Amino acid sequence: MPDIQPLAPGTRLVHIGPYKTGTTAVQHAFHTRREQVADEGVHYAGRGIQPYRQVIALTGAKGRRGHVPADISVWEELVAEIDDAGDQRVVLSCESLANAHRPAIERLYADLGPERVHVVRMLRRYDKMLPSKWQQSVMGGLKTSFDPWLKNVIADPGHDFWFQHGNTELTDRWAEVVGPENITLVVVDETDRDFLSRTFEQLLDLSPGLLKPVAGGENRSLARGEVEMLRRFNQIVTPPKWRGEVHERYIRFGASRSMKTQPRNPDDPSVATPEWAYAPLAERAEREIAALRAAGFRVIGDLDLLHVPTRAERPANPTELEPGTVLADVVALAASGVVKAALAKPSIPLFADPDGSGQALGDGAGRRGA
Repeated sequence: MPDIQPLAPGTRLVHIGPYKTGTTAVQHAFHTRREQVADEGVHYAGRGIQPYRQVIALTGAKGRRGHVPADISVWEELVAEIDDAGDQRVVLSCESLANAHRPAIERLYADLGPERVHVVRMLRRYDKMLPSKWQQSVMGGLKTSFDPWLKNVIADPGHDFWFQHGNTELTDRWAEVVGPENITLVVVDETDRDFLSRTFEQLLDLSPGLLKPVAGGENRSLARGEVEMLRRFNQIVTPPKWRGEVHERYIRFGASRSMKTQPRNPDDPSVATPEWAYAPLAERAEREIAALRAAGFRVIGDLDLLHVPTRAERPANPTELEPGTVLADVVALAASGVVKAALAKPSIPLFADPDGSGQALGDGAGRRGA
């Protein structure tokens, strides 16, 4: 890749994701190497892998199931931390910023300093990203199988997916506030594992290799049988009045994380975009790529990588398995994750109160079509 001109010292690099574009590995690298990047004049904002609570407080979004809303003061504390960094470059990275509406974007821009803010967003081919997004939704409680969900996404221009991930919709929403000159688009290269780490190293003038992905930093996708097991669990076991914390702890951070600790079974393929979806996705991608070129955004990578072929490169496997076909080791790993999650922290009640009222576990959270 050609050399990238670093952002000026004192820049507040706001990385807005979106989800499923390689952000986890980048955030993990920054978080585990805080001291090293600080020695080179870069402050990674927040204390954890990403400042999730603070960003949710800013955006006013509902957040994950079981999330306890925080007061706006936690965002204000993060702003004070960023201010204290002075002329250091600062990285604020959180995929939940992709959920921000204009008022939240305007506040972030004002709070961090209009003369300092530079927004970075990733772009990834739709046919590669949609199966990952559906899988993430299943881990959050979605009960719908992939094909009906995907048909709804493609048919509904107001679907949450386009708000969070749209090549032009998400980009334009931020550009309207910060200006197109303060946005960098990074096109994900699926064939180059180190592309994103090198991009951030050059943007921030860091030593080559400092952010190189480390073991455990990637957020591996679930295989077809793994995600189907979780979806069926959502259908069978999740009553409408369970506390959100129950699903969050035992399924999202219990069963699914346990399955991800093991290499994926080669006999259990990934979920793939079906043949029928390629033509409409290709048409949309073509239109949006032309719009991004015309807008004149700074682009790192090749926008042509966003083109979706009009036909699948290889036949997709069925996404909904026959009953009884989920592998036994998948079920065992999921069960062990639930047990570990139960033992790791104090128990929590299944329902919010003795009457069984509590946070509903429906098919989505936040905006329409989640």
